[in-house]
Amino acid sequence: MHRDYRFYKDCVIFVVSRKESPFKTDGAGTIIDYKDSVPANLEIPERIGTEVITAVGANVFKNTEITAVQFPKTLQKIGEAAFFGCTKLGTLDFSNLPALALIESDAFFGCKTLTGINLSVCTALKTIQDGAFKYCENLQGTISFPENIQSIGGTEGHYPRSDTGAFEGCTKITKLDFSACKKLLSIGHAAFKGCTGIQGSLQLPNTIGKIETKAFADCTKIQGKMSFPANLRRIGSGIFASCTKITELDFSACTSLSEIGTYSGLQALTTVQFPEKLQKIEHSAFSGCIALQEVDLSAYKKLETIGYDAFKDCKTLKTVKFSSTLTSIEGTAFSGCIALETLDFSKCKKLETIGGFAGCENLVTVLFPEYLKTIDNSAFKDCVKLETANLSVCTKLTTIGNSAFDGCKALTEAKRGDCENLKAIESSVFAGCEKLATVTFPKNLETIGSSAFNGCKALTEAQLGDCENLKAIESSVFAGCEKLATVTFPKNLETIGSSAFNGCKALTEAQLGGCEKLKTIGNSVFAGCEKLATVTFPKNLETIGSSAFNGCKALTEAQLGGCEKLKTIGNSVFAGCEKLATVTFPKNLETIGSSAFNGCKALTEAQLGGCEKLKTIGNSVFAGCEKLATVTFPKNLETIGSSAFNGCKALTEAQLGDCENLKFIESSVFAGCENLATVTFPKSLERIEGRYYEGAFRGCKKLTEAKLGDCENLRTIGNRAFYGCEKLATVTFPASLEQIGSEEHGSWEGNSFEGCKLLETVDLFVCTNLKFIGGRAFFGCTSATVTLPKNFPEDQNAIGTNAFGYLRGGEDTRCKKVIVPKDTIRLNVINSGWSDDPEGRVEVGS
Repeated sequence: MHRDYRFYKDCVIFVVSRKESPFKTDGAGTIIDYKDSVPANLEIPERIGTEVITAVGANVFKNTEITAVQFPKTLQKIGEAAFFGCTKLGTLDFSNLPALALIESDAFFGCKTLTGINLSVCTALKTIQDGAFKYCENLQGTISFPENIQSIGGTEGHYPRSDTGAFEGCTKITKLDFSACKKLLSIGHAAFKGCTGIQGSLQLPNTIGKIETKAFADCTKIQGKMSFPANLRRIGSGIFASCTKITELDFSACTSLSEIGTYSGLQALTTVQFPEKLQKIEHSAFSGCIALQEVDLSAYKKLETIGYDAFKDCKTLKTVKFSSTLTSIEGTAFSGCIALETLDFSKCKKLETIGGFAGCENLVTVLFPEYLKTIDNSAFKDCVKLETANLSVCTKLTTIGNSAFDGCKALTEAKRGDCENLKAIESSVFAGCEKLATVTFPKNLETIGSSAFNGCKALTEAQLGDCENLKAIESSVFAGCEKLATVTFPKNLETIGSSAFNGCKALTEAQLGGCEKLKTIGNSVFAGCEKLATVTFPKNLETIGSSAFNGCKALTEAQLGGCEKLKTIGNSVFAGCEKLATVTFPKNLETIGSSAFNGCKALTEAQLGGCEKLKTIGNSVFAGCEKLATVTFPKNLETIGSSAFNGCKALTEAQLGDCENLKFIESSVFAGCENLATVTFPKSLERIEGRYYEGAFRGCKKLTEAKLGDCENLRTIGNRAFYGCEKLATVTFPASLEQIGSEEHGSWEGNSFEGCKLLETVDLFVCTNLKFIGGRAFFGCTSATVTLPKNFPEDQNAIGTNAFGYLRGGEDTRCKKVIVPKDTIRLNVINSGWSDDPEGRVEVGS
């Protein structure tokens, strides 16, 4: 495009050539971008046009190939991640930066080739934020900080990562020089963490007020004595974590410091001098300081709390002196301090809670304070040499926590008689204290927790009678106290928990009759109390749990007749009580559980007839009661469980005829009752059970008759129901009968009347519903004439194998005669095991 320019003779023309700056700014002095490729040697100008450069913005030169930077003397701030990841950057010259006040977070993060920085000349520098020089792995020698620096680490405003320190991971720094610092207030979180090259001790300036968590963690070459300045008022946890060569910590000059943080794992630490105003030693403060032998806290008159794990596993700590102002020692504070031998709290007038000495294996003596209220959970657990626990001086003691003295094998006595405020002895408090022979109980005690004295093998007595507020003895409280011979019970007791006195072999009596509020005796409460001869029961008792008196071999009687509210006698309650001869039953009893009196060899009678609400006699209830001669049954009985009277050799009769609701006689109920001669059956009976070798009346050798004809609902006579009843001569059958023996195990199983040699007449003609006769049902009934009903099935499977005996060689176990309605059925009888019928024993009748 052509234009016509006209010039006048007096006109002067200047031609100026100007190259545009590659730096982009925000117009207020901050570089925010670089337009071209960044040169290796970067020079940042003081001005761009008229704009004075005061800051390098965030991320501007991040991950670039810069090897050197020349900063303008006008620079005041280096922004967040400005040179992040500049892995070829060699040295930084801050000598011409009189105005630099702030190096923001991650500014030189990961500049791995950076070898030196001269911060000491930055007279205006106040803040170096988190991550500023993190992972500058080759930054070496001494880092000297300027006089006006106020904080190293820490970030104002939002910062995405919480675990990053200003110089973290700078492994080649050998020394930190704070000597010029006149205003340094704080060293931030993880500021020098992992600076493994820093050697010797640190000299911190007096101006420092706080050192944050992990500030010098993993600086493994820091050693010797560490002294803290006067103005220090806050120390974060773990500031010297894994600094295993520090030998002494001196806080004595710290006039404002009241709490001591975490210095765990200082394996060489031998001495700690605490600040005058010390109020609290934080959790895990000195845990694992294995060289620490003595801690003297007696001079610190403001100390109130020693936190949990504070001195945990200080394995050589032998002496601790406590402040008189101490109010609480928290759980596990001194656990695992295996060199401790003596603890004297007698001068601790304000100490209310003690915890945290678990596993102090050599602890022998503890002198408790007068005003103690709580012994915390596991406080002295597994202190295997602790001999005495005299708590009688602790007049305000209210609680002994779970497992407080658990496993203190050498403990011989625990005096608590004067502890009028003690209301709770929690779970497992003295469990496993094998030598504990004497315990006194305060009168206001309300609760004894589960397993509280479990395994106290030397304990001889437990006088609980005066504990008027004691309502519950929880599970396993005195279990395994082999020498416990005497126990008195309080009148207001309501519950005795499961296994409370299990295995107390020396216990001779349990006078519970005066415990008018006692409603529950739990499972296995007195199980295995071999010498327990006498038990009295309270009238308001409602439940006796399973195995409550199992194996009480010396027990002779159980007078339960007066327990009008007792509804349930649980499973195996009196099982194995070999000398139990007399039991009376309450009229409101509803259930007797399985094996309740199993093996009570001396029991002679069970008068259950008056128990009008009794509906269930469970499995094996009286099994093995060899002398049980008399049993009366209540009219409302509904179920007799399997093997209920199995092996009751002296039993002569079972009058069940009046049990109007009894529908089932389960398998093996009267099996092995050798002298059982008479049984009456109720009309309501539906099934006489039997499975394999578990026939209901199997082996009742003296039983002479079984009149089942009036049992209008009887459908099944099960396998081996009357097996081996040698004297059974008479049996009547009802029209409702459907099967003799069970089909579920195949045609070979049955044996319902096998071996009943005296049985003469088996009239099944009236059994018009009969569909099946099981294998060996009448095997060996050689005197019997069996008549089948006219509508008996012609199916060959309706008659089981050898149902009427067999003829083999010289052995003849066949019935005398079998009368059948049809010729096809005659053949089925012969084919069931006879092979042939030369005598014509099977005949077709009308």
